Amino acid sequence: MGKGNFFKKNIKKRKKERKERGIKQKILEQKKKVEEKLHHVVEVVTENQNSSEPEPVVEKPVEEVKPEPVVEKPVEEVKPEPVVEKPVEEVKPEPVVEKPVEEVKPEPVVEKPVEETKVNYLIFDESIISYIMLDNRQVIEGIQKFSEKEIKFLTFDAVINFFIENERVTFNRILTFDQVVNKLKQIGDFQYYGFDEDSVVGQRANALFEAEKYIDDSDILEEKKLSKTDCILIELLIDKSVILVTNNALLKKATTQEAKERNVTVKIFDPLEL
Repeated sequence: MGKGNFFKKNIKKRKKERKERGIKQKILEQKKKVEEKLHHVVEVVTENQNSSEPEPVVEKPVEEVKPEPVVEKPVEEVKPEPVVEKPVEEVKPEPVVEKPVEEVKPEPVVEKPVEETKVNYLIFDESIISYIMLDNRQVIEGIQKFSEKEIKFLTFDAVINFFIENERVTFNRILTFDQVVNKLKQIGDFQYYGFDEDSVVGQRANALFEAEKYIDDSDILEEKKLSKTDCILIELLIDKSVILVTNNALLKKATTQEAKERNVTVKIFDPLEL
């Protein structure tokens, strides 16, 4: 090997060693810097911990407060002033002068005469309805000329129904309720009413009917009794201010007798007796 080659190799080796030493030196320096930084951080943390510790509290001695002595002032005695009583003036009542009471005399009561009823209410039984349906002029004109006062003709539904049934059974004549009502309206101001058989008047009429108190046995072939509608008419006549229009002799007799026994006045009108 020549000298030139030897020196060349030696130079390369030295360069390599220097380079390795430089690298190691840099590593050591960096390590030192890191250790210094860590040491600095530890010091900072230690100082912060020391600064956060509370200072010891020094208790000052409490001064004892002594109360000042209370000085009592003498109480001044209050002497009441003498009460001077004034003489009471005697009040004398004034004499009461009684005024004479004026006597109140009641004024005389003037009784006004009771005006007589201006309307006559005529109530029909089935016998009168029968004459009207047959256009009996004596009956119709007698009813219409009964009074100069206003006249109203009345009956109730049971009387009309009893008449229709009697016409069917006795004469085989078929009539309707409306036919009878329309015929009765032709003679004047007519109106019919429904009757409540459970009313007080109805109960009295039923008792009178069941008693069979009035019987007409003048006819040998047939014994006549009051019908239930006859008894209702009697009780209505006694209870209300109406005039019974009938040609039924037994009904007229029974009505007159019942009114006498009960001490009441009734009015009966028979147009065939004119």
